[in-house]
Amino acid sequence: MTRIAGWSGLVLGIACLAGGLQGFLGAGSTVSLVTGIVAGGILLWSSARTARGGRLAPGIMVGVAFLIMAGFIAAYFQTYRFWPPLVMVILGCLTFGLGVLGLVLDRYQPSAGGPRGL
Repeated sequence: MTRIAGWSGLVLGIACLAGGLQGFLGAGSTVSLVTGIVAGGILLWSSARTARGGRLAPGIMVGVAFLIMAGFIAAYFQTYRFWPPLVMVILGCLTFGLGVLGLVLDRYQPSAGGPRGL
Protein backbone atom coordinates (compact mmCIF):
# COMPACT_ATOMS: atom_id res chain seq x y z
CA MET A 1 0.00 0.00 0.00
CA THR A 2 2.87 2.38 0.67
CA ARG A 3 3.96 1.98 -2.96
CA ILE A 4 0.67 3.50 -4.08
CA ALA A 5 1.16 6.30 -1.56
CA GLY A 6 4.67 6.78 -2.97
CA TRP A 7 3.26 7.28 -6.45
CA SER A 8 0.70 9.80 -5.21
CA GLY A 9 3.51 11.62 -3.39
CA LEU A 10 5.45 11.71 -6.65
CA VAL A 11 2.52 13.35 -8.43
CA LEU A 12 2.10 15.86 -5.59
CA GLY A 13 5.83 16.64 -5.66
CA ILE A 14 5.75 17.32 -9.40
CA ALA A 15 2.67 19.52 -8.92
CA CYS A 16 4.51 21.46 -6.17
CA LEU A 17 7.45 22.07 -8.46
CA ALA A 18 5.17 23.16 -11.30
CA GLY A 19 3.09 25.41 -9.06
CA GLY A 20 6.17 27.07 -7.59
CA LEU A 21 7.62 27.70 -11.03
CA GLN A 22 4.31 29.05 -12.30
CA GLY A 23 3.99 31.35 -9.27
CA PHE A 24 7.46 32.70 -9.91
CA LEU A 25 7.03 33.19 -13.66
CA GLY A 26 3.46 34.50 -13.47
CA ALA A 27 3.52 36.70 -10.39
CA GLY A 28 7.23 37.06 -9.71
CA SER A 29 6.81 35.34 -6.35
CA THR A 30 10.15 34.14 -5.07
CA VAL A 31 8.39 32.61 -2.05
CA SER A 32 6.34 30.39 -4.37
CA LEU A 33 9.46 29.25 -6.17
CA VAL A 34 11.40 28.44 -3.00
CA THR A 35 8.52 26.67 -1.24
CA GLY A 36 7.65 24.78 -4.41
CA ILE A 37 11.22 23.57 -4.81
CA VAL A 38 11.64 22.66 -1.14
CA ALA A 39 8.26 20.92 -0.73
CA GLY A 40 8.50 19.29 -4.16
CA GLY A 41 12.03 18.08 -3.51
CA ILE A 42 11.12 16.63 -0.12
CA LEU A 43 8.07 14.92 -1.63
CA LEU A 44 10.04 13.50 -4.55
CA TRP A 45 12.72 12.16 -2.21
CA SER A 46 10.27 10.75 0.32
CA SER A 47 8.02 9.22 -2.32
CA ALA A 48 10.98 7.45 -3.91
CA ARG A 49 12.10 6.15 -0.51
CA THR A 50 8.52 5.16 0.35
CA ALA A 51 8.15 3.16 -2.85
CA ARG A 52 11.38 1.30 -2.00
CA GLY A 53 10.17 0.44 1.49
CA GLY A 54 11.85 3.15 3.55
CA ARG A 55 10.79 3.45 7.19
CA LEU A 56 11.00 7.19 7.92
CA ALA A 57 10.08 8.49 4.47
CA PRO A 58 6.31 7.67 4.57
CA GLY A 59 5.90 9.75 7.71
CA ILE A 60 7.76 12.67 6.15
CA MET A 61 5.64 12.39 3.01
CA VAL A 62 2.42 12.35 5.04
CA GLY A 63 3.53 15.37 7.07
CA VAL A 64 4.45 17.44 4.02
CA ALA A 65 1.20 16.44 2.29
CA PHE A 66 -0.74 17.60 5.36
CA LEU A 67 1.05 20.96 5.41
CA ILE A 68 0.40 21.48 1.70
CA MET A 69 -3.23 20.49 2.09
CA ALA A 70 -3.73 22.84 5.07
CA GLY A 71 -2.00 25.76 3.38
CA PHE A 72 -3.89 25.50 0.12
CA ILE A 73 -7.33 25.08 1.72
CA ALA A 74 -7.12 28.69 2.90
CA ALA A 75 -5.88 29.81 -0.52
CA TYR A 76 -8.77 28.03 -2.21
CA PHE A 77 -11.41 29.75 -0.06
CA GLN A 78 -9.84 33.12 -0.82
CA THR A 79 -9.68 32.70 -4.60
CA TYR A 80 -12.00 29.78 -5.53
CA ARG A 81 -9.60 28.90 -8.34
CA PHE A 82 -9.03 25.40 -9.64
CA TRP A 83 -5.28 25.67 -10.22
CA PRO A 84 -3.23 25.62 -8.08
CA PRO A 85 -5.24 25.69 -4.83
CA LEU A 86 -7.93 23.08 -5.46
CA VAL A 87 -5.60 20.72 -7.33
CA MET A 88 -3.08 20.90 -4.50
CA VAL A 89 -5.79 20.26 -1.89
CA ILE A 90 -7.06 17.21 -3.81
CA LEU A 91 -3.58 15.80 -4.37
CA GLY A 92 -2.61 16.56 -0.77
CA CYS A 93 -5.70 14.77 0.56
CA LEU A 94 -5.02 11.79 -1.69
CA THR A 95 -1.37 11.55 -0.66
CA PHE A 96 -2.17 12.09 3.01
CA GLY A 97 -4.96 9.51 3.04
CA LEU A 98 -3.05 6.87 1.12
CA GLY A 99 0.06 7.52 3.19
CA VAL A 100 -1.74 7.11 6.51
CA LEU A 101 -3.55 4.03 5.23
CA GLY A 102 -0.27 2.57 4.01
CA LEU A 103 1.42 3.25 7.32
CA VAL A 104 -1.40 1.57 9.25
CA LEU A 105 -1.65 -1.43 6.95
CA ASP A 106 2.12 -1.96 6.84
CA ARG A 107 2.30 -1.69 10.62
CA TYR A 108 -0.35 -4.33 11.25
CA GLN A 109 0.55 -6.97 8.70
CA PRO A 110 0.48 -10.49 10.04
CA SER A 111 3.86 -12.08 10.66
CA ALA A 112 5.30 -14.61 8.22
CA GLY A 113 4.83 -17.44 10.73
CA GLY A 114 1.07 -17.00 10.84
CA PRO A 115 -1.17 -16.19 13.79
CA ARG A 116 0.04 -17.07 17.25
CA GLY A 117 -1.66 -17.78 20.49
CA LEU A 118 -4.78 -19.45 19.12
